Amino acid sequence: MTEPSARSSRIAVLSLLAILIFATAVALDLGGLGSWFQKMLMPASPAPSSSDAGPAAAPGEARPFPGAQPPAPPPPPDSLTQAWFLDSPGYDGAIAEAKKVNASVVIYFRKPQCEPCKRVEHDLLAAPELKRALETKGKVRIDVSAGEREARIAGQYNVQELPELIAIAPDGSARRIALTRGGILMSPAQVIAALR
Repeated sequence: MTEPSARSSRIAVLSLLAILIFATAVALDLGGLGSWFQKMLMPASPAPSSSDAGPAAAPGEARPFPGAQPPAPPPPPDSLTQAWFLDSPGYDGAIAEAKKVNASVVIYFRKPQCEPCKRVEHDLLAAPELKRALETKGKVRIDVSAGEREARIAGQYNVQELPELIAIAPDGSARRIALTRGGILMSPAQVIAALR
């Protein structure tokens, strides 16, 4: 009698685990499960009367899952994206965005296998004070080995060694920002001063 009891306990534990995983997937809306479940379980709401307050969702329009956070509003058209743009498409996007608001652009040239690049990214670009200073600038990271156009952009700015940081002023003038001096990594404060 003990073997069927142990077997049924394992089945119960596995069933509970499956239910928890499914409930988590629905709650986090993984793969659209929450939206699908909402459509299946929630009846279509009746047409709003003129006395109802608030805008009604159009037929077929997604309604938020109960308890879900509303999506973040898009950035205002006159602000800069806070994330780094990537490679040649990102270069075009960063330049266009910066022109709209008359901001400067910072281009960081790198390669994934470059050890000094990894050090700059970890110790310098991730520093909170440098991140704050870069909030007012267009930012793009270009992997010079990603393709022909990325290599051409690096050549346009005469990039000789990696990692390399180039600052482009709103008037289009470009200047190199030193990331190391005598093999020693610059401090975030030194880079911020050079960006001014």
